[in-house]
Amino acid sequence: MNKFRTFLFSLVVFYASSLFPQVIGFEEGIPATFKSKEGSELLLSTLYYKEGKQSLEWKYQPSSTIGIQLSPLLLDKAKEERYGITLWIYNEEVSNDSLVFQFIGKEGEPSYDFAFRLTAVGWRACWIGFQHMRGNKVDKELVELRIQAPDRKGRVFLDRLTLPEKNINLRTTPDMQMPFNNSLTFRDLWHWCRVWQWEQYKYDIPIATDLSTNQRTALQLIAERLDEYAQGFLVSRKQIKEAYQLLKAADIRPSGNGYAGAPIVAPDEQNKKAGELSWRDIETMLVGFASDYLIHKNPEAKANYFTVFAYAINQGFAYGSGMGTNHHYGYAVRKIYTSAWLMRNEIYKDSARKDILSTLTFWSALQETRQSYQFGRDELLDSWHTLLMPKFISAMLVEDEREKDQAMRGLSRWISSSLSYTPGTIGGIKVDGTTFHHGGFYPAYTTGALAMIGHFIGFTLDTDYGLTVEGRKVFKSALDAIRNYSNLYEWGIGIGGRHPFTGSMKTDDVQAFDSLAMAGDLSGTGKEIDYSLAADYLRLEPKTTPQSEFFRSKGIKPAKAPQGFFVYNYGSAGIFRRDNWMVTLKGYNTDVWGGGNLYTRQSVRALSKLRFRTDLWKSLFGSTIG
Repeated sequence: MNKFRTFLFSLVVFYASSLFPQVIGFEEGIPATFKSKEGSELLLSTLYYKEGKQSLEWKYQPSSTIGIQLSPLLLDKAKEERYGITLWIYNEEVSNDSLVFQFIGKEGEPSYDFAFRLTAVGWRACWIGFQHMRGNKVDKELVELRIQAPDRKGRVFLDRLTLPEKNINLRTTPDMQMPFNNSLTFRDLWHWCRVWQWEQYKYDIPIATDLSTNQRTALQLIAERLDEYAQGFLVSRKQIKEAYQLLKAADIRPSGNGYAGAPIVAPDEQNKKAGELSWRDIETMLVGFASDYLIHKNPEAKANYFTVFAYAINQGFAYGSGMGTNHHYGYAVRKIYTSAWLMRNEIYKDSARKDILSTLTFWSALQETRQSYQFGRDELLDSWHTLLMPKFISAMLVEDEREKDQAMRGLSRWISSSLSYTPGTIGGIKVDGTTFHHGGFYPAYTTGALAMIGHFIGFTLDTDYGLTVEGRKVFKSALDAIRNYSNLYEWGIGIGGRHPFTGSMKTDDVQAFDSLAMAGDLSGTGKEIDYSLAADYLRLEPKTTPQSEFFRSKGIKPAKAPQGFFVYNYGSAGIFRRDNWMVTLKGYNTDVWGGGNLYTRQSVRALSKLRFRTDLWKSLFGSTIG
């Protein structure tokens, strides 16, 4: 029994160490390998921390340095590609100065280096791989890290240091502090991690001298529609209680010129067991406190809302910050934006108004829409699904009405032009109406993406900010396709990818049929609405709604289920339909993937719940499942 317990303990330690890298958090003191030079001073501080309860305070003199002795690190090609350094730096004063990091070779000369700009107050991530550093990179055997201070007196705080990081995140994100960090972000196809690159864009749409009465009326109408939509994201007392519990556990309190409390980091480095927070926790608190204030008029909730926002910004969820890596953050921040819209009047009056609005705009990636859509970039479904609503709300939060008009025109143009048929296997809508993500026909990412575009069409209906006819026609082809390969809402296992048993249209997707129908006829009949889309909506929406009553008043009847054989060559799929049943045929080749996804854990769990007979299970998967 003792041997078994020892084995279990070793197993837990092994998995814990593999999940969380060995971080120097300065909880046990300052390592003996750290030496301050040229009159600078190293201290332990509890004023700010990003791990544990204390950090390393460096009081520096002009051009002084920290020397950190390394166990000799020999970088071959593989290690140069995988290894790097990660840490967080707290800066108390905005300046144009930088900390310079130099890796010293065995010959005593700098070989790899990079700069970290001190351009913001608060915690900022410093993550970079050796392959993206500068320097001559001649001496591959590194023996010391030297950090050089600016040419002035000052102090910074360092924490959460991993040196070397043996598996540097492949999605390290360039930001204001390290703008040339990762060449991966400048890939034309990339979607995540490009916010700072897009921040350099300037609007090529001129700002209006003044708005017409029609434009002002249109923006007011859009705001009213957005109000109604955002009200649906207010939460129950139970969820409000969760926000208060989370705030208490976070122990947020003023410290120095910022805050102390539970660290906020990207999910990739979050240690939930240690009480660390990430974007979803910010979202939970902000939505909870906004709901408590707006529903129950609780003044404490309003104060908590702005405390959490200020803390999040101080922790790095801020303008110009990439938080080390920000990939896939869109899924975790969407309700932050609906909460901000509902709290906009309070935000406009708050002293932190500028910081909050700039944070929201930056992280929404609205800046991408200052220029025309970059044709041919990938991951459109992700972008539509997770960041279209944040983009839209950020545009509508712009205070100056002329700048708001400019932002809305840029966003409308971007969406319209992104609704163009994409080539090859990159993401977007194909000429046959199929929707691609991860290089394949993948309806699991279609649902939600189509819904968000549908919402935008609904918000901007009968205004000058609506989508172009060309964009709406492409969008209609995607709705026609999902109607054909879904029976009634669900599509077949063969095209389910990683979600073989849960693929279906949702309520918001069905509403997209209504929104697009109301935007105008696309069949060439010249009618005020698109009758075919309206008929599809009536078939897909069995409940009586204001939209369905309006369509019926026009003499429109629910469409019948699609009949016949539908070929989708891009997705290597065929859909055979008769009466109310459907057969999905799916092929695979070197360009069309999908078959292997049945071997995910999710799929195996779902299949096991179906209680297959043993002989059928074996015929499908063999005697075991790897």
